[in-house]
Parts: sequence; C-alpha cells; structure tokens
Amino acid sequence: MSKQPETELCFYARIGNPAGLEQAVSQEVQSQFTYNIPDSEDGKKRGRIRVRSTAINGDTKYEECLKVPQESGFVIEGCVEYPIPITKDYFDAWIAAYGVKGVDKIRYVFLSKEVILQTDGVDVTLPEVKYEVDVFLDEQGNRSIWCKIDIEIDGIMAYLSEHHPEITRFDTTVKLSSLPINPEDAFSAVTEDEEQKAAIKSFWDKFSHYPKKVEAM
Repeated sequence: MSKQPETELCFYARIGNPAGLEQAVSQEVQSQFTYNIPDSEDGKKRGRIRVRSTAINGDTKYEECLKVPQESGFVIEGCVEYPIPITKDYFDAWIAAYGVKGVDKIRYVFLSKEVILQTDGVDVTLPEVKYEVDVFLDEQGNRSIWCKIDIEIDGIMAYLSEHHPEITRFDTTVKLSSLPINPEDAFSAVTEDEEQKAAIKSFWDKFSHYPKKVEAM
C-alpha cells in the first residue's frame, strides 16, 4: 500500500465548448462508489473509502482507496490517500456490501502552462498545472452539461514554498480560461452560497445511482 498526499482545488463549471474535450492529453472511463465514514463523537471528519474501476484503451483496473483528512498549510482541507489494487470480484462485493450509490464519468486530463493564481489581489504565475475534468454520465449514458474540475495543488504548494515563501495561504481562485472547454459560470466546491450548495446537491442527486447489476458475493 502506498501513501500519497492529495490536496485539490475543486470547481464546478458549465462546458461552453464540448469540442475542446478532444484536446485532452488523456482520457479514461471511471465507475466510482464511495462510503463516507461517520464523523467522530466530537464532529471531526474521519474520511472516506472508495472503490473505482478505470478503463483506458480497453484495459480495466480496479482500486480501493482510503482517504484520511489532513490539514494543509495553504488551504483548509486536504487528505492523505492509501490506494491499493483490487480484483473485479472484490470491487463487485464491496459495492454489494456497502450498498452505496456511485457515479460513472469520463475523466479528461489537460496540462496548462503559465496558469494564474490569484492571492490577496496579486496574480502569481504558476508552472505547468494538471487539470482533471470529470464529465458525468446519467443512467442512460447521457453526458452532463456541467463538469467537475479538480486541480491537484501539492506541486503548486512546493513551487510556492520555494519561489514565494511569503505566501502561506491562498484562496481557491484559479483562472480556468486556459482550458479549451471554455468553462462558464464556474464556482468553487467550497462555497457558502446557498444557491451554489443547492446546485451541487442537485448535480450529485442526478448523476449518483445504484449499479444496474452487481455479481453475487
């Protein structure tokens, strides 16, 4: 089992240019199910466990991952991941045992240079940044108009520590205009806006579903 830090900025946005998805450097089809571990008695979050199948060019692999929350020096929340490979039989048994809903999605990966990070009203130019754009599929296989955009920032934090030590924290505002999908009406997943919170809940309610068929344990 490997141990991997994971700190991400997460946004939701409408895809303004679907043809831009074709410019991704890679893509994969994922089916993912997550169990949220109940909070501790004092309300502290304990993390979550997920299983995921990932299909790339006809080859499918399966993985289980424990995600443990961890405070980050730059942003409010991050986690440490403990992924392990599993078999398809275990994947199906896990889904049957936990009985949770999951999502099907296509993940498109983009790499952009000279991305602008806004912090305290100042623009900071970052090195190459990796964007993971998830386009979700409903039970009929229709693609979502909205997408989820994740930006892993562990590399960004290392870059800031070396080149901008004066920056100890930053907000979650990153310009997304470099993405060829032309994101519209983007907003952070970490929001206090009630309308945005309702939109996020509605999005997950629409695209989360039970598996159509799970093999017997």
